[in-house]
Amino acid sequence: NSFCTLLGVMLRRTFRAFPRYDKDYDEVKYVQRRVLPMPKWQTLLNVRTPEMVHRFKDVGPDYDRVWISLGEKLRHRRIGRSTDRKDRRYYWRPLPKGIQQLYTDPARRARGRLDSDYIPRLHPHANEQGLAFAQGNRNKHAGLDKKYGAMHAAPLPMDWEYRVY
Repeated sequence: NSFCTLLGVMLRRTFRAFPRYDKDYDEVKYVQRRVLPMPKWQTLLNVRTPEMVHRFKDVGPDYDRVWISLGEKLRHRRIGRSTDRKDRRYYWRPLPKGIQQLYTDPARRARGRLDSDYIPRLHPHANEQGLAFAQGNRNKHAGLDKKYGAMHAAPLPMDWEYRVY
């Protein structure tokens, strides 16, 4: 019984009726409804809660790293009715796995590395600020000083975060 209710939650019926043919008869014997899985959509699309963007800490070894953050209402409403909610405030909780995978997925990082001006780490830290000096794209602009001589070489394009303060 519980299995049937579980199936009812996971599956839905189509509104379309499909003809069923019996192998002994030429005409359509009866009509069948098909069962489809429930529709899915991306859950973490455009979601930016304060836990994701505000303040991170990363925990664990390089090959298995978790990004954790404090909850969002840390500085609001220290007094109030719901004590158990207030106690939950100081726990470090992991970011949603999909959000962390946006940044740590190796294929995605390799694809972003093709055109960019710096070489990212394979396992980034959550608050990684990047490098402090300008640096060029090694894929496109390598060896210009060898080709034209160091005095005449075109300068490497600056990193997009480079500024003079």
